[in-house]
Amino acid sequence: MKRLFYDLLFALTLIVLTGNTIQGQTNLSPKVVLFSLDGIGVDQFNEQMMPRLWKIMKETGGWGSSTPSNPAMTFPSHVSIATGVHPERHGIVSNSYYDSSANEIVKSSAFVEYLSEEPLWVASTRKGIRTAVYHWPCATGAWKGIAPEVYKIFDKKVSDAENLDRCSEGLSQGIQFVMAYLSGTDTEGHVYGALSAEVLKKLKLTDDLLADWIVVTRQKYPNIRIILTSDHGMASPTKKINLYRLLNEFDIKVFAFGGSAFIYTKSDQIQNILKKLNSTPGLRAWSRSDIPSELHLRNNSRTGDIYVVADLPNWLSDSKNDLEAISEINGRRGAHSYISTATINPKMDQRKEDIQASASMASFFVFIGKQVGYLGTFDNIDIAPTIAEWFSIKWDSPRDGKSIKLLK
Repeated sequence: MKRLFYDLLFALTLIVLTGNTIQGQTNLSPKVVLFSLDGIGVDQFNEQMMPRLWKIMKETGGWGSSTPSNPAMTFPSHVSIATGVHPERHGIVSNSYYDSSANEIVKSSAFVEYLSEEPLWVASTRKGIRTAVYHWPCATGAWKGIAPEVYKIFDKKVSDAENLDRCSEGLSQGIQFVMAYLSGTDTEGHVYGALSAEVLKKLKLTDDLLADWIVVTRQKYPNIRIILTSDHGMASPTKKINLYRLLNEFDIKVFAFGGSAFIYTKSDQIQNILKKLNSTPGLRAWSRSDIPSELHLRNNSRTGDIYVVADLPNWLSDSKNDLEAISEINGRRGAHSYISTATINPKMDQRKEDIQASASMASFFVFIGKQVGYLGTFDNIDIAPTIAEWFSIKWDSPRDGKSIKLLK
């Protein structure tokens, strides 16, 4: 009996010293939740539009703005948030693209097989941190043989309220790190406009839903750290430029995203296409090798042979007929994918068009856990390194982003 007693005492001592439970869970690490709310820009998160979250944040956290990756769109931005690297490295250069190396049109890039860099949910799992991922783009299976303990692939039938219930269930079962995608105002913004009545209504619903969840969750886990952010903001453009119509004399494939587009074509056509695009008011275009380095797109063959961006209030269309045009316009009263950085050439003065576009693309960022105040503006690739530092995670390769200083 004495031997058994000392064996148990030794085992319990090891648990206390190492911070590990019998199941291997790290008790000394904080519980962390990362939410992304699709399409909610920094201009939509304020005391008037989301008063309950604003109050919680002011009392127990901090806020700032996050600059999305280029193009500022759902899949590339979510993967940049999750990997801490730019799209030219992680490979999700847009929601859809043409992969010339595989001669494949990728209609949806939100699958793990298209991912080239280690995501946070893999790094945390590799570290031994119990991780759950709900609806996050590219969290659809194992990456290099490693999958999080729990992952749920996006299902449009699952509401935000149901997804939050999943998060609560995971935390109650000992999950330490949760990443979850919520619908935000992306659909309402596309269909009705960036600050439409429908968007304001959805902001109120989201404010109530998340505020209720946060209050209850922080009562259960007082030391939990919660980040709320988004993939991009939303603009309300008014003028359509159809690229197939504009470039009808050329043999091209166009993938238009609203504020920007990829064009794939034959090499002997590129210069003539660029000449026409750059002579069109409201457009700028580059061949892949000449894309400004600040946009972090030129070093990946999935990026178009030509990258074209629109200045507000223009938006780019790739409809080929009237039926496609009708369907497209129903989702383009609001648009994103514009330039997300205020300048694309440090040797030149900032263009007012870039400043306007980047302001509308900026994502909101909220931290809840301790009162830190205003956090400033940073790139969305800084989020993953920040969380990795909290968990003492070592990446499989250096990240492009860096930890947010005030959250260290």
